[in-house]
Formats: sequence, C-alpha cells, structure tokens
Amino acid sequence: MKKGKNIIILLVVLAALVGGYVYLSKHSKKTTTTTPAAKTISIMKLDVNKINEISIEYNKATINLVKNGSAWQMKDAPGIQLFQSAVNDIVSDFTSLNAERVVVSNSSDLQSYGLSKPVATATATLADGSKKVILLGNTSPSGSDYYLMAKDDPNVYLVAQGSGSCLTVTVSQLRDKTLATVDTTKLNYFKVVNKDGRVVEMKPNSNQTDKEKQANVGTLVLTQPFDKTYDIDLSKLQTYVEGLPSFQISDIIEDNAKDLSKYGLDKPRYDVLFTDTDNKKMHLQIGNDKDSTYTYFKVDGSNTVYIMPKDKIDSIYPDPVKLISAFVYLVNIDEVDKMVINNAGKESTIDLSRTTKKAAKSGDKDTVTTTYKIDGKDVQEKAFKSFYEELVGLSFEQEINKQIPENPEITTTFTLNTGTDKVHKVEYCPYDDNFYGAFVDGKCQFIIPKDRVKQMISDFQNLTASK
Repeated sequence: MKKGKNIIILLVVLAALVGGYVYLSKHSKKTTTTTPAAKTISIMKLDVNKINEISIEYNKATINLVKNGSAWQMKDAPGIQLFQSAVNDIVSDFTSLNAERVVVSNSSDLQSYGLSKPVATATATLADGSKKVILLGNTSPSGSDYYLMAKDDPNVYLVAQGSGSCLTVTVSQLRDKTLATVDTTKLNYFKVVNKDGRVVEMKPNSNQTDKEKQANVGTLVLTQPFDKTYDIDLSKLQTYVEGLPSFQISDIIEDNAKDLSKYGLDKPRYDVLFTDTDNKKMHLQIGNDKDSTYTYFKVDGSNTVYIMPKDKIDSIYPDPVKLISAFVYLVNIDEVDKMVINNAGKESTIDLSRTTKKAAKSGDKDTVTTTYKIDGKDVQEKAFKSFYEELVGLSFEQEINKQIPENPEITTTFTLNTGTDKVHKVEYCPYDDNFYGAFVDGKCQFIIPKDRVKQMISDFQNLTASK
C-alpha cells in the first residue's frame, strides 16, 4: 500500500514539471542577439577611369605607372611586362580606400606614426590634372595594420595590412615573372647544347611505321650526338623529364644587359630549346650560378637577365645513352635472310628460308613458313627464336671515351631482305678487361660488357650442339 502511494506522488510531481515547461514555452519572449557590423570609414573613393597615372615613392626609388588602354605600363620603360593584378592592388587604394578607425584627429605629432617622413608616398594623377596623394606610415604595434593619411586630410587612420603593403613595392615585385614554358609530359622536341658545343637533340620520327605507331614505339628519335639515329625509350624520357628543374623566374637582375659575360651568358653553360605537341616553345640560355641558391639565365632573343633556383640545373643536359633504346643492332627476324657468326675465326652460317602458301579465300592472309638452318642443318624454330631474341637484345652500357682499333674477336653479320643497305656487320672489339667496343658498320660509339657477348656465344654453341 505504501509503495503504491509513493508512485502516485511521483506521477503528480512529474505532471507539474511538464505543465510548467509547456507554459514557459508558450509564454516566454524570443530574444535574438545581433553583432553590429564593423564600421568602415571611407578615406578616398575615385573613379578608376579618371586615373591616368600613379607614382609610388618607396625605399629611395620612384615607380611611375601610366595607363595605356586597359593596361598599366612603366612610364619610362613601356616594354617591361607588368603583373597587372599587382598594379590593380595599388589602384584599388585610390578607388576604394577605407579605414578601420581614426587614430587621431589634427595630430601635431606625425613622427609617432611614421608620417612626418612617410614610409611610402603614392600619387594618382587624374584626367583633369588634379592629384590625390596617400601617405603611408609605420605599422601598428600589432604589426597587422598601417597608419595612413591622405593629403589635405588632417586625420591619421588605421588601415588594413593589405592597403599598406601594396604601396611598399619594388619594380621587381610588379614585374610579370611568368616564363613561357612547355608541357613536358607532351614533349616532342628538345635540343640541349652544353658549353663545349656538344648537342643532344630529340625530334619526332618521320619514318615511324604503322606497326610502331600501334605499339607506341619509335615515336621519337635521338638525332644527335651520335652518327646514327636511335629510337627514344619513352620510359627513359619520362625519367629525364621528371628530373628537370623548375623553370621559373625568381627575380629580374638586369634589363638589357650590355655585359653578359659577368653572368656567364656570353658562353652559356647550356642552351635549351623545348617544344611540346601544342607548339608551345621555351628557349633559354643558362649561365653561371649567382650563389648557392640561384642561377643566372635569359630567354633567347632578349638580354634581360633573370635568376632561377639552381636545384637540378645540371640535369638539363642528359646522358644521351640513358634516353635511347640501347640495342647494339635490333632488327625484326622477318627482315633477316641470313646471318654469319664468327667467333675467334670459327664461322657459322645461319639461313632463314621462307615458303609462302596462298590463302584459299580472298582477304585471308597467306601462310608463311620459315625454316632455320645452321651450317646446312635444321634447327627447331622455338630454340632458334629464343637465341635470336638474345642476339638482337644485346644492349650497350655507355659511350666510349677512347678510340680502339677495329680488331674484332666476335663478328655477327646480317643480310636483310628489305632496304637499300642489305648487309650490316657488328664487330665486338677489345676495349678493356671488362668491355667490348661495339662497331656497327665500321663505327664504334658504345661499349658493352664482355660477359653478355660471351654468354650469347655460349648459348649459340649450345644451340649448334643440339641441332
């Protein structure tokens, strides 16, 4: 009985609480708190179309800007390209200059605010010949604002940092530092000349076959510095591109430089010409290092000297061997009729004979059957093709750095069924203890490890022993 009574009391209390909440919800007044908008004080407001000239005196230098159509230019050097948005930041101080507050009215102590000798003075000349002048003082103690006055206005104002900092500019900061660049992922031509006059050049392959196009090989070729043209290995080209420096103007050092030798630009370290598939072009001359951080350079056809970060500058000049498909002699087996391998005077002849069976139906391909013989004895196709892949897959490792006599230990001679020059000879001549010099048709530009060549000969001997 007592337990039931307690429950009834609790229910009555709960009902009272709920009722009170509902009453307060219906009868309480709604209140809202609003933050008043920050007030700004207009110091100057001019029509941008009526401003003809602007001059800025800062850091003992004067910048004179003049309007030419819709763009601004240097009055005394109209050929200099300006970063228009940077100039427009200055113009905005005259067209809409606002203050956060008045610091002091009619102050006689301008020195305290850096306004007795202003940090910067900006003057706008209007179409009617009148002038409007802004005087910029010190930064406030917080460092986030500037003290400022307008001429003929006795008040000292506090303005936002942006309004002040755009008046403390140099010509270099207003200069357009955009450098014409190429999309290196679409690179289709480059020519790099080093200080010694050695050229590395890559260009599109005008003789690319339909099969090569389908396989995305032979798209680009290296035309210099070697006597022969070599296919560019696209994966190696990508590695080269990824290692290039960031081509960007860090600063302008001198316009129309008369003495390029003091920058190392009379005889550039590198002369670089890049183009991409969109026909964008970049042609630069790279000079000496300015210091541990920057390198001098200029754009071809101009004597304006710039600096760029020196990081990775020397990667501009590539090792040409590291760009190409470095096969000593690569030829499709279907183009070969005969090969002769001479190892230390012992000669073996390989003949590839083909018979063609016409297709029974029009439009079908003919059937070509090839037989392989070494010194007149048949060799299994699978075994021979495996050896052939090893033979034409021999690749050189680096350029020669000394001349050697054409005195081969091993010679491979190919007779082809296509082209005008049907016989091609590869001779492996001693270079040092570890390398052969590879003479191709009488010219030697590369070396190849001896063990690779000797392994090929060993596998050929195993092939002849098993035939």
